[in-house]
Amino acid sequence: CGRLVRLGRDGLKEILELNLDEDEQEQLNKSEAEIRKNIKFLKENLE
Repeated sequence: CGRLVRLGRDGLKEILELNLDEDEQEQLNKSEAEIRKNIKFLKENLE
């Protein structure tokens, strides 16, 4: 799972390096927050 998260983080960095307009940036931030929430939920339920 750590490997997957690392790949995702690298992918996000690549996306962030692109010139995004504010709406796209805001949408990306929402998506990242949603992903983090889902990962936290999964971890809690796997324990």
